[in-house]
Order: sequence, then structure tokens, then C-alpha cells
Amino acid sequence: MYKVGLTGGIGTGKSYIGKLFSVYGVKIIDSDVIARVVVLPGSPTLHEIAAHFGAEVIEADGSLNRRALRERVFADQAELAALNALIHPAIHQLINEYCDLVAAHQPLPEVYYLTAALQQANAQEARRLKAKSQPQAALSREERQSRKAHYLQEQELINTPLDPSVVFSEEHPAPYVILDIPLLFENGWDQVVDSILVVDCEPELQLSRVMNRDGATKEQALAIIARQCPRDFKLQHADGVISTDSPCVADKRQAVLNLHMQYLAQARAAAPV
Repeated sequence: MYKVGLTGGIGTGKSYIGKLFSVYGVKIIDSDVIARVVVLPGSPTLHEIAAHFGAEVIEADGSLNRRALRERVFADQAELAALNALIHPAIHQLINEYCDLVAAHQPLPEVYYLTAALQQANAQEARRLKAKSQPQAALSREERQSRKAHYLQEQELINTPLDPSVVFSEEHPAPYVILDIPLLFENGWDQVVDSILVVDCEPELQLSRVMNRDGATKEQALAIIARQCPRDFKLQHADGVISTDSPCVADKRQAVLNLHMQYLAQARAAAPV
């Protein structure tokens, strides 16, 4: 199975680009979702985490106490390394298993989709609470209607393929899979995937997005960005780049279609005869 690694800094619009690929029926395997699946209650990885860090990182219902675990590893590099040594191999293994399922024309497990839906719902609720706690400028009825109409129009474009002739289905899946991995270079996945797609935007725009989306201060946002692989390094090692500087949806849809056609050709050329 031909693997495309999708990566990019926080706030660059990586998930947005992933959605544009998904309308063509391309499977997107999200490493953030995988990271939650491998530590679900009863999993071997969660058992290993509890054995190393103690019962205080486990909730009463058997789930992982993420806050307690973050506090343990935040200022202790040795403990962080120990955690990564437990989690990363499990993530790698499960991603490979899911790729094998896609290659065999099999659906991904239901637990993956349920975990993804819960993660998305939690993120939406967090954003809603943050927005509620911050003062909002009063909008007129006309302005609210205009914003709603613009949002609905954009959603329709996002969910509509630019070229329906290259849309795939469960019965006839795409010959490539996209691995959505924010820390692709940091965790060595650049050595595993067949092609690397970097989603990029200007640093000023990235900073603004992180501050607006997460309610972070400028200093907090800069600190988060600084912890990630440098932008220049990503761009230098990318096989393809999509810029999200422009607000124009049409530009992004065309860029995704162009790469979709490219990946189809590369996947078919790489397939065993």
C-alpha cells in the first residue's frame, strides 16, 4: 500500500487538507486518534503505563488520567522518554495494521471511528466553552446571516469533490492511504512513508490561528510552535507542499486534486505486477 505522510505545524490547516482528500474516498489514518486507541481501558499499553507510572495515572473507570500523566512527564525528560518508549511502538504497530486492512480492502475497526468522533466532540466542546468565556463583538442580524451563509457554502465546497470521476469507494478503494502524523519527522515516519506532504502557512498567520483557536497568549503560542520541527526543515524534506495562506477554498481544492492525481499515478506505478 502506497503511503503518503501528511504533516505540518500546529495551526497550518493540516486537518482541513485531510478533509479535502477524504471526499475522494482516500482513507485517512490519524495518528492522534491511534494514540488514543492504544491506551483505551484494558489495552496492553495502558497496563504498561500503569505499571511504570503507578495507579494515580489511571481513572476510577479504568481510563487514562491524561492530566496526571502530563504532570508527571512535563518537567522530567527521563519520564517523558519512558512514556514515549511505551506508546510509540504501539502506535507504529497499529498504524501498520490499519494500513494492511486498507490494502486488503477491509474497513477500519469501529473503535477507530468511535474514538475519532469522541475526540472531535471533545475538541468542539472545548472551543465552545472557550468562546463562551471570552467577550464577543455584537453582530447584527444581517451579519450573522451572512456569516452562516458563507459557512454553509464553504462546507458544501469542502464536501464536494472537484472531479467526481476519481472518487473511490469501500468496494473500490484508492490505491494509497494518507497517514496524518503531526510529528512525522520527529518520530521517524519520514523513513517509512513513500511521499511526504507538508501543509504550510506563513508564520504570522500560524501564530494568529493558534492564538484564536486555542485562546493562547502570544508567548504560549510561540512556545508551542517552537517545540515542533522547524518549518524550514519540513519544507526542505517535503515531496509536496500545500499552502493555506489564501482563504480561497477553490485554490486548496485544486491543489488537493492535483496531488490526488499524482498519488494515484505513483501508487499504481509502485504496485506489484
